[in-house]
Amino acid sequence: MKRATRDTPAPVRAMAAAAALAAGGFLVGVPAQAAPGSGVSADAVPDQPAAAYAAELPPGLAEALLRDLGLTEEEFQAAGEAGSRAAAALPALRATEGFSGLELRDGEILVYGTGAALQAQAEALGARLLAPPAGDGGADAPAPAPATPETEDPATEDPATGDPADDNAAAEDPAGKPVAAEVSKEPAPAPAESAMVSDDDQPRRTATDLTELARDYISAFGVQGLQSIGLGADGFTIRVADPEVSRVQDNARRATASAPSPADYAEGFTNVAIQDAAGAGTPLAQEVFGGQGFLGDAGGGYAACSIGFNGWDPSGNPAVITAGHCTLDGTIHNTLLAPQTQEDAVTTALGTFGASVFGGPGNATVNPDNPDPATFGTDVAVIGSINPDLELRPEVTEWAGDDLSETTTRITGVGTPVVGSPVCRSGLTTGWVCGTVEELAIFAVPGHNNGTDPADIRAVTGFISDFQGAPGDSGGPVISGSTAVGLVSAGFDTDDDGAIDAVGAADLATALAYVPGYSVAVFLEAPALNVKDGDTVYTDQLLSGTAPAGSVVRVSVAGVGGEIPVGADGSWSMLVPRTVQDGETTRFSVSAVSGFNKSATTVYNLVTAHSALDAPVLLSPADGSAAVGALTAVQGLAEPGATVEIQLGDAQEREDAGARALAAAGTVTATADSSGSFSATLDEALTPGNYTLAATQDGVAGKTRSAAAAAAFTVLHPAPAITSLRDGEVFTEASAPRTISGTGIAGAALTVETGSATLTAMVAEDGTWSVEAGSWSPGQFTVTAVQELDGVGSAPASATFAVTALQAAAVTRTPGGLAATGADGGSLTALLSAAGVLLAGGAAGIGLSRRRTRGAAVAAR
Repeated sequence: MKRATRDTPAPVRAMAAAAALAAGGFLVGVPAQAAPGSGVSADAVPDQPAAAYAAELPPGLAEALLRDLGLTEEEFQAAGEAGSRAAAALPALRATEGFSGLELRDGEILVYGTGAALQAQAEALGARLLAPPAGDGGADAPAPAPATPETEDPATEDPATGDPADDNAAAEDPAGKPVAAEVSKEPAPAPAESAMVSDDDQPRRTATDLTELARDYISAFGVQGLQSIGLGADGFTIRVADPEVSRVQDNARRATASAPSPADYAEGFTNVAIQDAAGAGTPLAQEVFGGQGFLGDAGGGYAACSIGFNGWDPSGNPAVITAGHCTLDGTIHNTLLAPQTQEDAVTTALGTFGASVFGGPGNATVNPDNPDPATFGTDVAVIGSINPDLELRPEVTEWAGDDLSETTTRITGVGTPVVGSPVCRSGLTTGWVCGTVEELAIFAVPGHNNGTDPADIRAVTGFISDFQGAPGDSGGPVISGSTAVGLVSAGFDTDDDGAIDAVGAADLATALAYVPGYSVAVFLEAPALNVKDGDTVYTDQLLSGTAPAGSVVRVSVAGVGGEIPVGADGSWSMLVPRTVQDGETTRFSVSAVSGFNKSATTVYNLVTAHSALDAPVLLSPADGSAAVGALTAVQGLAEPGATVEIQLGDAQEREDAGARALAAAGTVTATADSSGSFSATLDEALTPGNYTLAATQDGVAGKTRSAAAAAAFTVLHPAPAITSLRDGEVFTEASAPRTISGTGIAGAALTVETGSATLTAMVAEDGTWSVEAGSWSPGQFTVTAVQELDGVGSAPASATFAVTALQAAAVTRTPGGLAATGADGGSLTALLSAAGVLLAGGAAGIGLSRRRTRGAAVAAR
């Protein structure tokens, strides 16, 4: 396949050609960097609140998406978001029994495998569960239903309906496409130790882990001729030169029947395919331009690479993240920005290379005799000591004009690639190209010393995409939507035409783990408030707004600053502080911060006014309450430190003579303590009467006097006394009191409630009172007495007592019909009363006898 051409500006192509002649290739630059000093000042005041960042992608990206992928801007962004979700769910999916693979296709997340647990995981992810792909790579079959219980025969019963299954019926996936029934019923791949048998009756294994498969293969065949071992949507694939040629563990080729070949090795697995490849990838470290290009001072010349992502070092200083092989195993230190034209001198310093890893830790190579998974490393380097005249921005250039900052994509986060995700990359040589993630892979790349030492093969953990690349693109960024996912590491010629038509990228999340403390710079949208310039706001008014979720908003108002966390939904709010001046225009500055990333500053010029304090809360006396005897203090709640002013007055004048004047009319003040409590002691206690109270608070900075809290209340007379009854006393009908009496205020009107009657009286000059209650029937009674003087009532006095009925004596008659007496051995019957036991002998007994005799005589008549 021939390399596709693109409209690269002539000066850039000239620079690429010049860099191809330089010694070595690498370099990192500032993605989409603006010219020094060209940024908008943080002090700039917008005409109106900053609008939310437009979701549309730049025109250059839109064209590339349509040209290379046939995707719209919205589809590309949605696919990036879906890829991020799928990547986050991948560890849990891998740990679920029956999982076979994961793919993003046409924006939809596809999970391959079987089982109820995997079905639940897929539903939670919003994905579709499909059966493991068949040998031809088809992957449209829905996942087979979970295995039926042992008591059922899945071969003869439809698990969905319980009806007999039709072996000739075709299944149908959720999209409505027919799928062969035998495909939809294919069981999940068996574990490695399961009894899968090949045509020659040899057990077959099932690969489940990319790292373990790579280790096993390299242990058997080494790395000579190996291009990559990858995991795609349809399983694992080993790409190696001459896969049919027999090899032994010493990596020598032997065309003998006794020695196995890589093809034989793949045949021993149920889910591993073999492909003929041109061998290890070619590092894109020479003739390198990137997105943006940088040059490494190699002594006798310059090596060119591409900046991956701008970021931060562990201390928050600006840094650049690029490919590790661009350092030539740490032999290059100083870097410069690539000039725009061949005629321009290389003068602008970028920074100095710091940590770098190409392969395993310490640039370790793969040992074919004992491949250590720890050497399946990465390809990453960082540049620090950044030229202070440069402004590193969290953006990737799309090479759409003479100015690299003309069209860019803002980076908003770091994620993990997913098979099937649409991705784009930027590089110094080939510019902006888009494609698709074909597979996750551990791919082999020749090391810096490979020319003299063929064993210098490095393994990089990452992914392979189907776009083209060229030397100079090394280190460049790979993004999915606005998410950073990889660094360009190597190019592959997949069809032996001499053109690089697949690119291997180091997984960015894995790469960052090798340079602890370094992070990718991300774009943060400037916060916005629900106001516009010139609006009037009031102290303590709640203003709400939006900002990047999970960030912190830094607020500065009238010289006073603070930080406000942003919720997961991107919302935040603030109170207008009391430090603002009343009636003046005040500057509100807000910016978002996340880690070392900071947004632009949004400034609002608002007219501020002091709002009124809330009215104090009256606790005692409360509105409608009553105190007894006298009131000596007013208590309540107010703003801490506020001065509370309390105005006392008598109740509304009434025409009758019962209205009383306020005993101590006037105003009292109190200061609320740190908890907001206050208590004002009256100069003179309030005697019984009807009163009103109005309380306001003032004296708090940034606030005006409050409205009044009003209360109408009464100070009651003391309760009268009931002296003729004791609470809880018990009487018989005969002994119950017919008169109720007590003491009170001389001249007061007395009202006694007995439960069945209302009795009234006046309290005599000597302070006594008495009412006639009459007789009482058996029962329990509560007597309540209140007194009123000059229109003011009193607290109630009450007493509860019981009245019991008299009980007649029982009579025992002798055989002769006469009543028994104590003399004839009969017993005297006792009359019981609540007051005690009365012996019913003597006169009482005679009286009873007489009454009964008279009654009998009357009856006899």
